[in-house]
Amino acid sequence: MMSIAQSSIFTPFAILRGLALGVACAVVAGPLTVPAGSVAAAVGAFLAAALAERAQSGEPGARLNVRGALVLALGLVLLTEVIARGLAAWSGWTTALGVSASVAAYESIRAFGVFAAVVFVLRSWAARSPLGALGEVAVTVTAVAASFSAHRGGQVQRPLALSDWAWSHGIDPALMFLWLGVGASLFLAALLLREQQSRRLPLHGIAWLLIGIGIVVGLRGIGLPVASDAGSLGLTGGGEAAEERRREREASDGENGEGGRRTGFPFEELPFEAEYPDEAKHAPMAVVLLHDDYTPPTGVYYFRQTAFSQFNGNRLVESAAGWDDDILRAFPTRPREVENAPGLGEGRVSLPTSFGLLVDHVKPFALDAPARVEPRAVMEDFRFQRTYHVVSNVPVLEADALLGRTAGDPAWGPEERAGYTRFPSDERYAALAEQLVDELVPSYRDDPFARAVVIQNYLDENGTYSLKNGHAGADDPTASFLFGDLTGYCVHFAHAATFLLRAMGLPARVAAGYAVAAESRGGGSAVLVRGGDAHAWPEIYLDGVGWVVVDLAPRTVADGGAMPAPDAALQRMLGEMLREQLRDVPFEEPGSRWTPVDLARWLRALALGGLGLAFLLKIYRRVVPWVAPESLRPRLAYRAALDQLVERGLRRRRGETREAFARRASVATPSFAALTRVHLRSALGPGAGVPSATLRDFDRAIHRELAQAPAWRRVMGWLDPTSWMRAR
Repeated sequence: MMSIAQSSIFTPFAILRGLALGVACAVVAGPLTVPAGSVAAAVGAFLAAALAERAQSGEPGARLNVRGALVLALGLVLLTEVIARGLAAWSGWTTALGVSASVAAYESIRAFGVFAAVVFVLRSWAARSPLGALGEVAVTVTAVAASFSAHRGGQVQRPLALSDWAWSHGIDPALMFLWLGVGASLFLAALLLREQQSRRLPLHGIAWLLIGIGIVVGLRGIGLPVASDAGSLGLTGGGEAAEERRREREASDGENGEGGRRTGFPFEELPFEAEYPDEAKHAPMAVVLLHDDYTPPTGVYYFRQTAFSQFNGNRLVESAAGWDDDILRAFPTRPREVENAPGLGEGRVSLPTSFGLLVDHVKPFALDAPARVEPRAVMEDFRFQRTYHVVSNVPVLEADALLGRTAGDPAWGPEERAGYTRFPSDERYAALAEQLVDELVPSYRDDPFARAVVIQNYLDENGTYSLKNGHAGADDPTASFLFGDLTGYCVHFAHAATFLLRAMGLPARVAAGYAVAAESRGGGSAVLVRGGDAHAWPEIYLDGVGWVVVDLAPRTVADGGAMPAPDAALQRMLGEMLREQLRDVPFEEPGSRWTPVDLARWLRALALGGLGLAFLLKIYRRVVPWVAPESLRPRLAYRAALDQLVERGLRRRRGETREAFARRASVATPSFAALTRVHLRSALGPGAGVPSATLRDFDRAIHRELAQAPAWRRVMGWLDPTSWMRAR
């Protein structure tokens, strides 16, 4: 009879696997139950793993099969549920322990039963088949990853139980999660180890630890994985994605507003989509520091990234004529003044701001009207993709003070003024514009801002905000929206308002960027910009003030309404991180020095190149026997056969003769023993040739015999580019 010391419950591997599954279950249970329930889940998982090991340690015929494990697991769940409910219904139990303790006990019993049952089934399955082992790892990885999915989406404050502790100790949660990932990789590796590999356990542990340290250190150079982009407004991207998008635009042809052809200019535009994606609405995109207290008169911070002012016969696109020179076209590499920024005076004040982008963007964005922009270097940090500083001339005038001002800039030429007032030839635009003007009292009918307000009121009262609409396939999506059901999202409303403004003779454009409610700042100096803040809005130009936002807020919202306020702790902490990481050091232009990013790219290229070369050599060793000279073919065919055996897990041990290895391998492939004899006879007897047809017959026979190996083993062998290195 097996002694207790020999029982698989107490082997190092069983203990390590039990700990791995226990920790995984505690992580998964954390958001679902009380702290005591998480502990109970871990204990239940550990004990269940040990019992499953014990149930599978006997003779093959006496082992518990998976069906039996399922029955026992279901019975355990039912038993613990009955016990938990019975204790909860017993008033004496609650009186003796108190309400809090009785609730913790109830949750702990249920968590123990559920997680112990799941682990018992998974461990029983894994102990019986390689496929079960892979399934065990897949379920464990998926469950743990799901617990951290919010953090992966850019919400670095999730899960709160861990991030709160990290923030309070001045630690970026990402670093803590990276080290947790290193530990998790060690645990998951333990799930795949077998008893016969015990002597290699320290080596495996050291290797995994070194790999984990390399990942953590490397991420300081290449940056963290970032959240998905902000949807189809095209604000995010940057890097290679932005360059590819620009090349596609330059290569495409299309009609512009003058009837000419596009000639390489990247005509960016806002797409009209039938169902606007909204997956990344809560993901942080950037954090902005306000270096002076400022609350906009509209109650919204408008961070403009781009503007669409040129009418191409169908919609508004970015101007190819050099208009909209108040927009930041590219990220700064040196301090510079922004051309034609609105001046300071009655309507605007200067506000310094700093930007830290958590996700790379196609272009920089700035608060309202940037007057000066400077690059900022980020030292010893891997949270922010880019940082820069902007001095904006922000508006302070209330709406009443905008009445009585002239539309347009006196410095504009006839062509620029005409460009800002061009709209579709559809007569319905002008007719609706005239109808709306008639609704104004006579004293305000000629006032530009009053005309903008009446359009704003019309769309707000009659429009319905919805991320789903039926206008994307129309020849004129704006007309389909405006003269149809008036149901759409910001792109539809902004285009409709702009065309109506232009129909009234007012210079207008569509701007795009982010719109963040001022109340979400919460009295601090940091403003958190999230994916759902991506927005498009109409603007008109008033002399002496500049471009004025005339945003829309439909009264009826079908879906995609206002987002909840951002997490205050996350907003404050990211602001503090940006403030601490900004350094007043000279900014070096890209390419002027070797950066960690450059090193990471080279290492990635070398790694990919090494893998490619390894695969090529693997293929070469299989092909070369049949193209080499006759005298070399026996040795090369034998080497190719060794490569196939290594892929199936058969390798000659150190000190083992080729004849002994052939006898050991003959269980899987009898033909290999015959090929070994031919190889040795050829190697020891020069001049004794072997027909190529015979060698090919041996190769086909070995391949056919080794094909009986499990499918997973064959696939792993094919995918391993270094298997040939272990052949000897």
